[in-house]
Amino acid sequence: MWRRTAVIIRGYCLQVRLMRPPVRTRPPVHHAIDVFIAGAGLPAGGPVLDFSVADLDEAIAVNLRAPIVMAREVAESMRARRNGHIVFLGSIGGRVTSGDTAVYNATKFGLRGFALGMREDLRGSGVGVSLVEPGFVREAGMFADSGVRLPPGFRTSSPQQVADAVIRAIQRDIAEIVVAPFELRIGVALGSLAPMLNSRVQRMLGVRLDSTAT
Repeated sequence: MWRRTAVIIRGYCLQVRLMRPPVRTRPPVHHAIDVFIAGAGLPAGGPVLDFSVADLDEAIAVNLRAPIVMAREVAESMRARRNGHIVFLGSIGGRVTSGDTAVYNATKFGLRGFALGMREDLRGSGVGVSLVEPGFVREAGMFADSGVRLPPGFRTSSPQQVADAVIRAIQRDIAEIVVAPFELRIGVALGSLAPMLNSRVQRMLGVRLDSTAT
């Protein structure tokens, strides 16, 4: 998906291993970066008490610290050139919570806060910042690989729809895009306003997003 996106925007897809050791230095960059897409992520699913401290550190390092550090590094040269765009790949898990995803939720809530805050920091600098938040994506990615089965009636999105949203965010400098079917976008909006009601509805529907619960 990311290689196809890179071709469309005439860029390069650079893969960096972020799990161990944690990111401490800037990524190897040999050319000016016009567009940076931070798409790193670990599932980090399961009850909090099943995580060791090392597991927690790893999830935070990959899902939150790495995008923050890398974006900070590329933004410096972008601002100096007064041109560039940074896209963070978040999740609807950064807008609403679910059972067995507390650690994942924490990293994605943090990423959303950083992305929207950084956008304000760079306003007027010529550097755009966007956040793209997919729902359940079929065929590729963490959800597709997890083996989780959604309750009847839940629809998914395609990798192409996510890639299209990334391109639209860059071209139109859109702050935030949720990539999900209409009914799920409505649920996310309402869940953000009433989190306890959202949790109650999820329990009624039997929604559990950890693969061990299916």
